[in-house]
Amino acid sequence: MLAAMFSGRHHLVKDKDGRYFIDRNGKHFVYVLDFIRHADLPPAALAKQVYKEAQFYGIEKLKSCLEGMQPIIGEQFRQKFIDYIPNYRDNVDSMITLAVGRADEVLARFRYGMIRICICTQKQDRIPFTRCKIEKKADFYFDVSEQEWSAEELVQCIARDVEEKGYEIDYTLQECICGWCIPGKSLYDFPPVIELNVGGAHHTTSLRTLRKYEDSMLAAMFSGRHNLTRDKEGRYFVDRNGTHFGYILDFLRNEDLPPAELSPEIFKEARYFGIDALCNLLRDVPPLFGEHTGRQEFIARLPEYQENVEKLIQTARESAVAARESKAVVCVYKADSNLDADNLHTCRYQWCASFGPWNATPGINDLLDSITVDLKDRRYNVEYARKGECGIQLGELSWQSCPKQFYEFTFKWW
Repeated sequence: MLAAMFSGRHHLVKDKDGRYFIDRNGKHFVYVLDFIRHADLPPAALAKQVYKEAQFYGIEKLKSCLEGMQPIIGEQFRQKFIDYIPNYRDNVDSMITLAVGRADEVLARFRYGMIRICICTQKQDRIPFTRCKIEKKADFYFDVSEQEWSAEELVQCIARDVEEKGYEIDYTLQECICGWCIPGKSLYDFPPVIELNVGGAHHTTSLRTLRKYEDSMLAAMFSGRHNLTRDKEGRYFVDRNGTHFGYILDFLRNEDLPPAELSPEIFKEARYFGIDALCNLLRDVPPLFGEHTGRQEFIARLPEYQENVEKLIQTARESAVAARESKAVVCVYKADSNLDADNLHTCRYQWCASFGPWNATPGINDLLDSITVDLKDRRYNVEYARKGECGIQLGELSWQSCPKQFYEFTFKWW
């Protein structure tokens, strides 16, 4: 369009100073010029506004570039989702009309018009001839049960469309917990806000949050099918770590993950409460990823690893009588150590447990660190030091020597 305007075939309007006048947003036109001059794109925050200017001026290359930016892509996806919501656009227009009408009716006392909408987000089999309590009082009804939309997301979408039409809007959300919206509550009715005592720590959350994952223990506890214990102040009591439970609630509310250093502890709580979604995410966090994908896979390739750890502990405990510390020696060797099993001999050192052989990348120090981790997890104060290598020649005609390594673990008891 710009090229056509200045092709000489059209009469252009000028202002009093002789400048050619175009009745468009001047600030946004600067970004149009920047693209024409240098192919520079506008900031992402202005992509939608500049896209409208590119449409007006018919600059297809700029439109194509802007369509690859997140705000434009997001708006395109939003419009596609809107297309799947029955009567969305008609309802939004009717909402504005009704709100303006109500504001006119009470203009002497109020500066706003209030309406109530009902949003259905759950796809469930309903009891015939029953209605949601909130739906009965609603002015408009939106059904997003077939879409992966939350009520909050839909309301934000509606608010954006209303604001783009020049109206100011504010809203509050009210969750319905009637029997139609949450089928299956039979034995006990719970309030919408739940007071909890978890291991002495007090938490307040919504019933919907606790029921977020239907297959979880929390959802089962607050399904109405179980009698729950209360403390003397009437809070529902759960005998678990109260501090860690706060991170469970953060995940249920916002899908927030705990600090990495707390992941192992929170993983135990998530597993107890049956929140599989949190367990799966925590398995990818470095401490647990290394433990489950790295160390446990390595341990699985070691013959009788757990049995040998138990032998090590037993030997240390047996020699701990009236002693401040006790020592136990272990034998370690890898599969790539070229040990000839047919050359039987008595090693230079005696040991209580033998670890190996194994075929894996981790080396001897990695194995010793793994043993130490397991011992410290069981609250043993322990450290290790290299004692030496066997080195005995394997037969008179053999050039090989025994490569077994020996390490001494020191257990400190007090």
